[in-house]
Amino acid sequence: MTSAATEPARGAPERERHTYLVTIAGRWLGLSAFFNLVWGFGALISPHIAHAHYMFGILHTSGWISILLGVLQLAVAAGAVMGNQLARWLGVALLILNAINQKYFIGTYPFWSSLIIFFDVISIFALVRYGTRQNLAISRRGISRMVTQG
Repeated sequence: MTSAATEPARGAPERERHTYLVTIAGRWLGLSAFFNLVWGFGALISPHIAHAHYMFGILHTSGWISILLGVLQLAVAAGAVMGNQLARWLGVALLILNAINQKYFIGTYPFWSSLIIFFDVISIFALVRYGTRQNLAISRRGISRMVTQG
């Protein structure tokens, strides 16, 4: 017979996956913010950064929108990683906006834009499916228990 102390925790890999996916989604939100900020400042500094037809007539407008999106994404990324529910849903909305924004660059950067849209969709799934308070609380309790037991 095995005692409860030596028996492996049931569902431990599932709990680790919950925390891992939400953390990855928050980090992707931060990385996406970085890319949007770099592109936005690049569009403001050098208006000839890309030769494409944009959603907005002036490249400076697209640059300012990318900067605004990037700043919002940075603010929300920290809250999403910490488990804040408002930040989680704002993160989902910002990831959707980022995917829509990237759709307009597929003609210029097809591989890069498609890759960003793919990671946005994965992050949206992680935040919606595993970002609930209950999942995060279970995950944190299970991980802290595994750390204290050795």
